[in-house]
Amino acid sequence: MKFGPASPADAVGGVTVHTLRQGSLVLKKGTTIGPAEIEALTSAGVKEIVVVRLEQGDVSEDVAAASIAQAVAGEGIHVERAFTGRANLFAAKPGVLVVDRTKVDRINGVDEAITFATLAAYKPVVEGEMVATVKLIPFGVEGRLRDAAVAAAAGGALRIAPYVIKRVGVVSTLLPGLAPKVALTDTISTSGWLRPIRSASADLPDAVVPTNARWVNEADRFPRRTTPPPPSR
Repeated sequence: MKFGPASPADAVGGVTVHTLRQGSLVLKKGTTIGPAEIEALTSAGVKEIVVVRLEQGDVSEDVAAASIAQAVAGEGIHVERAFTGRANLFAAKPGVLVVDRTKVDRINGVDEAITFATLAAYKPVVEGEMVATVKLIPFGVEGRLRDAAVAAAAGGALRIAPYVIKRVGVVSTLLPGLAPKVALTDTISTSGWLRPIRSASADLPDAVVPTNARWVNEADRFPRRTTPPPPSR
């Protein structure tokens, strides 16, 4: 990469290294200079700007970040479009985040220009939660470094292990003098905790029984009943 000052006309194809503000003009850092930018800069009276130009064999920060993010993403991972050298990865479904620490270290060991960070391994995550990010520090990197990071991530470096729950129910026991509505509140709260992992709905099977071992033992035979019949003798 080459950095340096240039007139607006000579800056075409370059990328701004700073955010430029002059009058009503705001040209953000990382903007590629084209005909529209040259006209805006000239109209605003800007005589010189500092840009960076990629050299032969270089790839831009967004292209590199996107390539590496796609390589590290395994099952259940969604990659968003890269911007300003960063590509964020999100859980596409609820579950547990599984991270290949060896691959993470290999990617980060390619070059200091390339960074990859994740949430802690085995963290429970919900759909839409950001679980990792790839960030390029400079405006671009040599293509061989991008390729090395992609190779280090071969097969994916993280995935979501989905929850598998076949049956969930709640048995609430009532102590003498305890109002039944307390048990209902507990059932509603439990449904709320389980809903993000799609293992339960608002009609979570439940049974409310006295605090008695024989009642509790038979409670699972009576889903969605607030008061099961007496246990068999």
